[in-house]
Amino acid sequence: FRPTTSVLTQAQNFMDNVILEKGDLPPVLDIEVLDGVSSEELVKRLAVWLEIIELEYQIRPIIYTNLNFYNEHLAHHFSEYPVWIARYNRFFQPTLTNKENWKFWQYGNRGRLEGIQGDVDFNVFHGSQEELEAICYFPETMTSVQ
Repeated sequence: FRPTTSVLTQAQNFMDNVILEKGDLPPVLDIEVLDGVSSEELVKRLAVWLEIIELEYQIRPIIYTNLNFYNEHLAHHFSEYPVWIARYNRFFQPTLTNKENWKFWQYGNRGRLEGIQGDVDFNVFHGSQEELEAICYFPETMTSVQ
């Protein structure tokens, strides 16, 4: 997400390019910069994008950002949305201001796995298998936005 680019253009671009399939994670909004806008303006613009995408896909998006950006700009907003925190330190879990906990933690971005060329991200889900499945996209079981 780029704060100075039209929110509607970004939402439309997302919808034009992302088709959710059964079992997929919800849409993820990646926000890591202010691009010169105030925190208040950023929050307003993010709220519009999140609402558009939630209405389109009928599932609550995940907010992805780094630990410092979350604590400085988002900590007192969007409490109903799952948070995916990038904090590259596998020994110390992220601590969020004003939120119970993160749902995902990206603790590395230069991992290696057999069978994959190049670096891969390493992530942790905070919860059980059942909790993970509960936030995923299963259209046949969805009666309203979660």
